[in-house]
Amino acid sequence: MKLKILLLSFLISTTVRAGLVLEPVVGYGSIAQNSYNTAFDGYMNISMTGLSFGGRVGYKNSIVTYGLRGMYSPSLEVEFSADSSSISAATIRDQNNIANIADYSLLQIGPYLKIQSTDMVNVFFGIDVNYAVEVSLNDTTSESDATNVYVGVGINPISKLSLNFELGYVIPEDVVADPDPTVSAMLSASVPIEF
Repeated sequence: MKLKILLLSFLISTTVRAGLVLEPVVGYGSIAQNSYNTAFDGYMNISMTGLSFGGRVGYKNSIVTYGLRGMYSPSLEVEFSADSSSISAATIRDQNNIANIADYSLLQIGPYLKIQSTDMVNVFFGIDVNYAVEVSLNDTTSESDATNVYVGVGINPISKLSLNFELGYVIPEDVVADPDPTVSAMLSASVPIEF
């Protein structure tokens, strides 16, 4: 009997707090890669940073929220640098000049799971199955597709506000035998609205 009462109280407590959650998010993100460039016979660092807008929509059941996240960075700042002396300063300057006139944007969409571990702290993780960087230059557009696996932590300094930090690992769609690591990071603020 005690087990039935305990199970019933657990079911009631989880269903009372269940519902739809809409969470607008604004943040500042970064993507960093150190890759071997065969054309220049050396390693080149690529850094992309910019504002991101979007949100999460999901279903909350007690302390767990799961759903779909979508973020868009309409304009990324891109910077090239080199670790090796085999890539000249002129080559890096030329790459940065091209980056300055091109338009870079990022779209990321995928499922997420968030666990409210305490009233002040939540942890979350997800997979952006669509992680697409689009480059537009002289009426030509190209897109590189990847998957981003991320984990993060959020702090709730006041009710209905979450300050978040996430760190991710980007896996390119065209995986080579030994891919160079690409890391993503984002600082963001979100406001979960429960219905």
